[in-house]
Amino acid sequence: VEQHNIDKDLEMLGKARCQYLETAGKFIDAGVTVAFGSDWPIDPLNEWYDFKVAMTRQKDPSQPRLDNDRNLTLIEVLRAATINAAYALDM
Repeated sequence: VEQHNIDKDLEMLGKARCQYLETAGKFIDAGVTVAFGSDWPIDPLNEWYDFKVAMTRQKDPSQPRLDNDRNLTLIEVLRAATINAAYALDM
């Protein structure tokens, strides 16, 4: 699931199924190493936007929140995008 597709996902999958999307907080709480990635150049490369959505669970303040999980902390987001992503690539 790409953060910029939240509206499309809600429309296509419905609210009941969307509760299972983007649940990185639950994985982190369970001890799983979470790594962020990108489908660029297919999808826009805007990691700052992705970080914001991971920390707020919203596409923008006027949009509904993904209420199925907690917000990630800044440290969790930075780890997922750097150290954990490098680990996932055996770097």
